[in-house]
Amino acid sequence: MKDADTRPDRQDSVPQGVVGAATFSGEQFAGLGIEESLRIFSMLYTGSRSGSALLRPILSDDGSLADAEILATNDEWQATRARPVRSGSRASDAYSNWENLRLILQQAHAHGSATQVWNSGSGDSRVVGGLMKEVEWRRLPNELIIETARDQTLMAVVAEAAGPVLVVDLEDGKLPSRIIQMNQAFADMFMAGFSGIAPTFGNMQPQRDLELTDVRDHVHRIFPNEDWEFFDRRTTEIYSGGNDVHGDPFYLNGNAFLRDYYIRHIGSEEYAGIWVYRPAGPIAVNQLPEFAHTRSMAVQAAVENLSRPIAAHRVILDEEGQLSDISLLWANRAWQSYRKSDLPQGTTGSESRVRFAEDLLPFLKRAWTLGESTQFFRFNPNDADTGTYRDDYVRESALEIETIFSRTDDGFLMEWGDDVDLKVQLGSDMEAQRQAALEIAFEAQERSIRKGEHDRIVRELHDNILQELFVASMTLSREEAAVGETESSHLRSVRNALGKISTDIRAIISDSKERDGDPLLETLRDLCVGWDGVQGFKVELEEFSVVDETVLDRLPSIVVDNVVSVTREALANAVKHSGGTKIKVDILVLKDHLQFSIVDDGNGVDPRNSRSSGTLNMKARMASLGGHLEMHSTSSGVRVEGAAPFSIEMI
Repeated sequence: MKDADTRPDRQDSVPQGVVGAATFSGEQFAGLGIEESLRIFSMLYTGSRSGSALLRPILSDDGSLADAEILATNDEWQATRARPVRSGSRASDAYSNWENLRLILQQAHAHGSATQVWNSGSGDSRVVGGLMKEVEWRRLPNELIIETARDQTLMAVVAEAAGPVLVVDLEDGKLPSRIIQMNQAFADMFMAGFSGIAPTFGNMQPQRDLELTDVRDHVHRIFPNEDWEFFDRRTTEIYSGGNDVHGDPFYLNGNAFLRDYYIRHIGSEEYAGIWVYRPAGPIAVNQLPEFAHTRSMAVQAAVENLSRPIAAHRVILDEEGQLSDISLLWANRAWQSYRKSDLPQGTTGSESRVRFAEDLLPFLKRAWTLGESTQFFRFNPNDADTGTYRDDYVRESALEIETIFSRTDDGFLMEWGDDVDLKVQLGSDMEAQRQAALEIAFEAQERSIRKGEHDRIVRELHDNILQELFVASMTLSREEAAVGETESSHLRSVRNALGKISTDIRAIISDSKERDGDPLLETLRDLCVGWDGVQGFKVELEEFSVVDETVLDRLPSIVVDNVVSVTREALANAVKHSGGTKIKVDILVLKDHLQFSIVDDGNGVDPRNSRSSGTLNMKARMASLGGHLEMHSTSSGVRVEGAAPFSIEMI
């Protein structure tokens, strides 16, 4: 037999929990020796209301847990012992029913954790009597085992419950005979309007014995629409089982609950059954079949205001298990709008739908069997005899409804309706929109083709013919220098004619394009002149371009507009906020992009203002062009600089 190796060579995760006011995480013990583990245990559990102990496993030769050494305990743990237990004692000497407990400790050592509900009974030489504890053992990363225990006596369970609690006296430890007590939350939820005195905790008035049937009958009366037959049958099953039950589903008044049932000693030979109700969480609601109604009601909330009629129905089966009718579960506003008045929940199809047996029932059966069916329904004058539908629908007798019935996984039938006339009209509108879109696309394609051919001719004139004319003119200039005055005069006349042709071609190119706005440089000049002198500022513009005037004047309007807008915003910011006297604007136009900067001689700006709406707007404008903008601020001024690409093919 050997002690467990306390080296941290096992990486199993340890659950976290809260004990008293201290937060516990098993990782705090990772890699620690005995002394450090004892120090942390003392820090976390001294004064805790949870009985706690720290144990070191003692293993047999085959690696199974044979015993454990008790390293440390707190006062709450010692209070449960019939006599004090010293550190270093064996667990087999300090715990009752050691052989059963050893198996639980072995499970904790092997798998990381184990739990037990422990009843001390009348006590013995090791422990005091009358205790009910929920005990958890967890293996720490350094292989030690920590024990924590929560009080599970009757009053502890009741005091900790946040929801309704009912305590019943059990005969023979199983079947209930009378009500012992209930908390105020139970009285508020289930006992409203009760003629007697509800035996709530803290109520010191004289009380007569309250029979369980008194409470049951009263609850049935105030919630008459619930399935109490199933509920009572399930409750009897729980009583007969004689065991604790956790998370039994229960649906009441549109709300999903889970019930916990505990059996506890209240005397040497007496037992009590404790019911604790709590709201069901989303996982339970989505997974448990008992909460199918809750899931269906969630669908209703989502479709209540949709324009198409939608309803959900329970199915009614005959003795042979065949669908014979439907019962309305809920319907949205559009579905109810066809009726003279809203149909209440529970209305059957046979009493509220025209031609139910001959027209509707076959489709319902098909949907229930195959999962889906589609019905076409048309109002006719005879439908007025039912008094169910609106008179205007019946009189017109032209309204057709296409309805899809589908079976849900939860066993309901969903009804999805469409007004056929509206669908036809909608289809016509959609077709008209489609035709219009095709025409627009065709026109855009024609324009694109024409523009492409136009641009090809312009490029041919600009890139080839003008260049050839330029070469011819240069050649004539050289020839002029090599001939006499008479020949030179003739050549000069030819060269001038070529220049005029070149000028005319440039004019043709210029006039062949519509101007979307003023040229960039002209607009920037006017902008700088407008701001020059405002509040004493001197605004200077410096421009440079490597492209010819034809290209420069034909920059895309989207580029011009955004660059001018950014410049205007930067000038306004400098005048308003810089505190300087001079602003310099530089613009550089290259063959495939342009660059610009606006620089002032002010005092700079607070970095927080670099994310103002104006700055963000400037950056967004440049980003829309595929460019960028940056703002740099120093104590000697602010520099705003940006760049934007453009394509000669766009011009």
